[in-house]
Amino acid sequence: MKRAAYLLPLIVVVCLASSSPNNQKTATPGIFKGSPYVVGRVSTPTTTGPEAEEVNAIDPNDSSNLVGVITDYSLRNVQEGTTKVAVTTNAGATWTQAFVPLAGIYPVTGDGVQWLDDRDPAVAIDKLGNVFVAGVYELLANSKTDANVSRPHPPSGVYSCQATLPSVALTAANCHPVFTYTSSPNPYSEDKPCLTTDNTTGANAGNVYVAWLHFLGCKGSTCQTKYIVFSHSTDHGVTWSNPLQVSKQNQDVEWPQATVGNDGTIYVSWQTITNGNLAQHWLATSTNGGLTFTPPQAITPVYQDLVFNSTYRKNTGPNVVVSSVPGAEYVYDVYAQQVGSGSQVVFVRSNQPKGLGGFTAPVSMNDSQSGQRLFPAAALDNSGTLHVAWFDTRNSPIVSMYDIYATYTSNLGATFAPNARVTPALIRAGTFIGDYAGLVAEPTGGVAHPVWTSGGLNNGKLQTTTLTIP
Repeated sequence: MKRAAYLLPLIVVVCLASSSPNNQKTATPGIFKGSPYVVGRVSTPTTTGPEAEEVNAIDPNDSSNLVGVITDYSLRNVQEGTTKVAVTTNAGATWTQAFVPLAGIYPVTGDGVQWLDDRDPAVAIDKLGNVFVAGVYELLANSKTDANVSRPHPPSGVYSCQATLPSVALTAANCHPVFTYTSSPNPYSEDKPCLTTDNTTGANAGNVYVAWLHFLGCKGSTCQTKYIVFSHSTDHGVTWSNPLQVSKQNQDVEWPQATVGNDGTIYVSWQTITNGNLAQHWLATSTNGGLTFTPPQAITPVYQDLVFNSTYRKNTGPNVVVSSVPGAEYVYDVYAQQVGSGSQVVFVRSNQPKGLGGFTAPVSMNDSQSGQRLFPAAALDNSGTLHVAWFDTRNSPIVSMYDIYATYTSNLGATFAPNARVTPALIRAGTFIGDYAGLVAEPTGGVAHPVWTSGGLNNGKLQTTTLTIP
């Protein structure tokens, strides 16, 4: 993900309760009991690199089918990534890998456009076995000196490619625009799409949804405003609705995320930033397939964005997941926050099902205060167990080396399992390790699959393992 320069309109509405550090809430320490995960063998599904920025999806019908996506920089240079897709149909025993459709070494889509790069990958699997891979595509310039298509705002678009299990053979013809602008100069810029599907049996079953960060009024290196927008497809990703603004006017928004509850309710969340790198998370919902959304509500207190010194980027975006337990469809948000010189992975939970009744105060999930924590990912299984994994530097005297750690709670956050070290040895970070990572849980419960990069631009590859509750 690239953050575009951004100018607020002259009239600014502050949407946070307060920008005063005194209003920040440090998290209540979690209570750790029970046994940590049993960690499986770490596997590396990809062979090229460097790679960073990864997420994964699991087949709702067969947990042995998993798909991971990551931005790969092996084809051209570290400024021009290409999404790589890794597929297993035997629970990770073996993997196949392939890039999104290419013309030579450049991404190509069904509208006949050849692109310079694609990035910010997202992936989802529906109940029919359709696999959807989304990302931001940027146009290949006809001339190296064409100022109209120079970065950071070349013609670009959000695209979604569709294939089917078990082969997941992506073709250019099945890569369709969610929103695209291929002329220059481009007044728009797109960032960080999040992809999800409706796997319920309700009225909108089979729908595909994308939320992303949409910049408007772009000229040169700046844009006048930005919103979280949403689009839906009712024909398995072939055509898409016009972008619908979900966030409030004049919010400084980042890190959109979307998920679907067991009744088909769509939950779109994002982060806002105000003075002093203070942040907050917001949530809007839709019960009609994304035609309309509720007014956004704040679901976290104001907190400190990650500000510890590092050579790599970091963020504190939301990870909103919704329980599928009937009558207990609580909404969780997991994120990282800075507290003094250290950082925490914390969670909040709705007091009532479906995000109603406000949210609990944050509770920390890390059982060590040493080092820093970033890029948490969360998933819920059908038993209501919350699984969480994150990057963690507790074992290193420097932040340029990290591990992956994980924990779970089966009692709504009353207690957490002791943190499990997932990686067998420290990983040395490159100057870029992405902006997010992924985690999925097997629906039947007790097993989770995190994905991460083994170094980002330091020759990192996609890695994963199996986490089993003993």
